[in-house]
Amino acid sequence: MLRKMTPTDMQPHDLFRELAPGLHVLDGEWYDSPLRRRMTVVRLPTGQLLIHNAIHLKSEDYRKLDALGEVNWILAPDAFHGSDAHHYERRYPPAKFYVSQGAAREVARSSEIDGIRNADPDRSRL
Repeated sequence: MLRKMTPTDMQPHDLFRELAPGLHVLDGEWYDSPLRRRMTVVRLPTGQLLIHNAIHLKSEDYRKLDALGEVNWILAPDAFHGSDAHHYERRYPPAKFYVSQGAAREVARSSEIDGIRNADPDRSRL
């Protein structure tokens, strides 16, 4: 019998892949869903990193992330993509943490938010 996964559990994930210089992705499972998710890491010319849709990582994968540069920004684009961001806010306290308006209430339960985007995308058009 499979145990129901919760947002506090670490989900299985793949290795970092470099799509282009300064652009890495890491794909992972999404709790008890057939959907997969993707974290994107953008390395800016300054060497600083922007994390979009953070995925909670194993210790060795955090070391690989740290080798790419300094995490300065963490973005949770909507409520669906903010569930693991608090792990990064705790690991990289100097980083700025930005969320969408729709994610703000959920994410604020476990994290300090530096900025809120005005609105989530209109998903009714998807």
